[in-house]
Order: sequence, then C-alpha cells, then structure tokens
Amino acid sequence: HPPHPPLPPSSAASECYKNTTPHLPAASYSILDRHDIDIGFVYYHLHYKNILSERIYQERLYLVQSDEPAICKSLIHTEELDPSLELFLNWDANFQIWHDQWLTGYSRPRIIVDTITLLNHVWTDKKSWMIAPESVINELYHYRRLYVSELKNPPPDRVCYKIKHRFPSSATQTAVAYFEQALGNYLCQVKSSLRIGEIWGTDI
Repeated sequence: HPPHPPLPPSSAASECYKNTTPHLPAASYSILDRHDIDIGFVYYHLHYKNILSERIYQERLYLVQSDEPAICKSLIHTEELDPSLELFLNWDANFQIWHDQWLTGYSRPRIIVDTITLLNHVWTDKKSWMIAPESVINELYHYRRLYVSELKNPPPDRVCYKIKHRFPSSATQTAVAYFEQALGNYLCQVKSSLRIGEIWGTDI
C-alpha cells in the first residue's frame, strides 16, 4: 500500500496518527466494530452492519525481475516463467486465486514470505522473480535495481478499502477528519513512476 501521508500540524491529528497499529484484515473489522479503533484499511470488503466501507485505492500488479532478468521482455505470459524461481507474497484473496490458477499447477515458489521487508532481504538469486503491486515496486526501487514487465494474463487489481464505524466516537472525530483530509490530498498526488521494459532503481 502507499506510504503513510503527512498530517497537518495539529495535536489532535498527530495523536490520531501516532496511535496506528497493524492488524489482520478480519481482525480490523472486529475491533472497529467494537470501537477499539477509529479507522482501518483493508484489502477486501466484508459486510458489517455498523461499518462503512469505501474504496480509496486501486493498483495493478506487475512482473518484477532483478537487473539481470531471465526474460528481457516488456510483456510476458506466466507460462514463460519458471515457478521454482518465484518469490511469493500473497497480496490478497483474489491474487491467491489467480496465482493458484496460473502458477501453482506443477511447482511451488522458491521462497514464500509474509512481508515485503523480509522478501527484500531473502532476494539473493538474480534469476528469481516476483509479482507485486505498483506501490510495492516503487518502494523496492529505493533498495535495488529492477526490471519490470507487464503480464499478458495479469492478476486482478489490488484494491484498498477504508473502513469506519457507522456511529463514530465523538472524542476522535476531529483527529480522524484531519487524517482523512491528509490522506485524500496524498492520494491525489500519487503518480505512476514505473519504468516498463527497462532497468531502473537504486543499487545499494
């Protein structure tokens, strides 16, 4: 997902931003329903009568290789890839379904991880590859040089939803409003910076 947006210089907003905690998506709905949190961001929509859901961000996924790509093409089909060299991270349920259909029929991924930070550390084989959302690729550009390709049979876009309680707490409404304003401003400024079919990024 995109990096956290900057907040306006407000003590209420700063307090709201300070108290952020990661949770699994299903848990986010439950604790929001109990008023234990004020706002959440999840990658799939569940129906809770007291929770309002809004789609705020949608992004495509791409094939990512190192600066020594095994397949140097800007448009690639998954049938051309070696699944035994895949670095796998499950981005959401729709991606998992797509992945099961196209890539897990005859070989398991080389490495399976649950965070992008860990994936960056274990990516040591130049011939390995992964499929990742645009925002993740833009983050990886800061740490390594990459070769990005589009897929002929791409997975579904990854969608981020903002969830809030239908009856919010009056004590935190001002802080949440500041946060939502900053988030909206940030998302309006997000622009694509992917370089398709060329090597790009920082080598550190």
